[in-house]
Amino acid sequence: MDRVAAAPSRMPPNGHLTQIDRRSELAYTPSGHHSAKFWQRLAFVLIRKFIVFIEMLHASSGSGTMQTLYAAVFVVLLQTVLGTYPAEQTYGGQNQYVHVQQHSYGYYKKPAKYCYQCAYSPPKTYYDKKVVVEKVHYGHHKGGYQSGSYGYDNNKQHTGYGHEGGYTKKTYIPVARTVNGGWDKCLGSFDHYQAKDFGVDVWECNSNCYIRKDPNGDIFRGCYKGEYGVDPYRTGCSYQAGSLWCFCEGDKCNNQDIGYGH
Repeated sequence: MDRVAAAPSRMPPNGHLTQIDRRSELAYTPSGHHSAKFWQRLAFVLIRKFIVFIEMLHASSGSGTMQTLYAAVFVVLLQTVLGTYPAEQTYGGQNQYVHVQQHSYGYYKKPAKYCYQCAYSPPKTYYDKKVVVEKVHYGHHKGGYQSGSYGYDNNKQHTGYGHEGGYTKKTYIPVARTVNGGWDKCLGSFDHYQAKDFGVDVWECNSNCYIRKDPNGDIFRGCYKGEYGVDPYRTGCSYQAGSLWCFCEGDKCNNQDIGYGH
């Protein structure tokens, strides 16, 4: 958005010229400056000469095309001369030049700070079930016998009796399986040089930086953007929404150990 300010001096305050002023920088030099009356007289004289010139064209025997061409050239010259007329406004009876300061105002807002952004997951142990299959047998058997006496065979045979069987037995044995955690560089404290060497991300932030540890032991660092509806201005460490939050003010301040000052 442009601001208009009156500058009593012949040169603008910041030394820049407007689009009109750039056409004639003499308007701001002591030797080349003329008053508004001078320019008005000059314009009046040029207009009169233009009228005389048109009358001469009509009186001449030249073609209409050449007359039109001469008139067009004269109008261009007149506009060029009048274009050097400096912009003036009157304040309190004195002529003062109006200088338009051109500024570039965008929609970009410089962030208040930066925060480290990373996440860490601790190693986790999972248990799988291993199945062991066994064949189990049970029962017993009694066999027969033979006997002989008195010179003759007196055979007796017992065919036997008993109970016998089996079944399949399944046993479940737990087997531990450990999964490595995620990026231990985000776990502990680190200085700004280490963060750069580690490659820790840095994000723009218009709130407070935080470190959060959830019930599973996962650790998150970043800029607060409304997660879980907690209070980011409750600096220090406190339990909010089931997790340990550590908020801090300042630039890239969330590089401490989780639980510092708590």
